[in-house]
Amino acid sequence: MGYRTRMQIAAGAGARCFHSNRVSRTLIGAALALVATVVGLVPSPAASTALSKPARPAVAGSNTALSVAAAEALAALWARDDTYADKLAVVVPLVAVAGKVSAGRLADAWSTASRQRMIALLSALTQVGVPYRARRAAAGVGFDCSGLTSWAWAQGGRYLPHQSLRQIRTIRRSTKAEVLPADLLYYPGHVMLALGVGAAMVHAPYPGRSVEVSPATGRWERIVRVGTPDGQRAVAPGGSTAPTTTQP
Repeated sequence: MGYRTRMQIAAGAGARCFHSNRVSRTLIGAALALVATVVGLVPSPAASTALSKPARPAVAGSNTALSVAAAEALAALWARDDTYADKLAVVVPLVAVAGKVSAGRLADAWSTASRQRMIALLSALTQVGVPYRARRAAAGVGFDCSGLTSWAWAQGGRYLPHQSLRQIRTIRRSTKAEVLPADLLYYPGHVMLALGVGAAMVHAPYPGRSVEVSPATGRWERIVRVGTPDGQRAVAPGGSTAPTTTQP
């Protein structure tokens, strides 16, 4: 075999090797990019439970009486101000009328709710009157159903994914009989925040409507799951109620 022939064969092999290495590097790079994308989309176990609270409380998202009153109560609660009880007393009758529930029962439920739960619930109430907008979770701008629930609980430092079925699947189950303020109420395709009395709720219903307080009538009777984002009613061995999680 002549020198030129050997050089041509070597050059061909080198070209094939270079091409193979380039393809391998391309495939490896694509695989790493895919892994990074997937990891970025799937929250870690820690991220799925705890979240840093915002630096300040939500403000009224609209000029409705309920939104404004809820924002004032939330600000007092956030600051641990002594005026909180008085501010909350203004919110109770407004919510009771809209939700068609007893103001007394509502006040009782709220008086025993954790601070984190009341931050979540009052935050949602500050957005009453804000329009429904698909795939949004923007205070004063728009929410879809799971956007409102995830945003409200984030105000209290609890992460929930922005998708209704994923939300109910990632939290502890509860029952309608044990519902607490800011529990999630879910039926296929929709998720809401419980007021703490029956299945009355605050939610972002559907396009053309705004965030509102609704009674548990009509189609809301189809609620099939109740979830507790903070695990407050987790059942311990022996059937007793497990201790609540530490609240901020």
